[in-house]
Amino acid sequence: MKRIGLIIAGLFIFIYPLVSNDLKKVKKHERIRSFHIEFDKLVFTVFNSGYTDKSSFTLNITKKNYFHEIELIRIKDDFGKMMPKPIKIVFTQDELKDRINIKNPIKILNLFCFNKL
Repeated sequence: MKRIGLIIAGLFIFIYPLVSNDLKKVKKHERIRSFHIEFDKLVFTVFNSGYTDKSSFTLNITKKNYFHEIELIRIKDDFGKMMPKPIKIVFTQDELKDRINIKNPIKILNLFCFNKL
């Protein structure tokens, strides 16, 4: 019985670092503070702890029947130690011209976060 327990513990100790590294590579849905559409821009407000800029994100756009689903995905983590402050991330129509028409209906898949500054 002790031998089985030791084998299971050994497997856990060996496999956990491999699995945890793969989990860190998973793209994250960013919690956004606000979203709005200007004349030719999509504007997301997210939280910045010191190392967040537009290159930290990518847009995942999916065409549905009569609307587009948009998801803001963080590709670079922000490990800054500053107090989180809201910043605007702007995507222009020129950047998205072959992927989406801003004048069509849009559904945002990200969760909104209102309990921070």
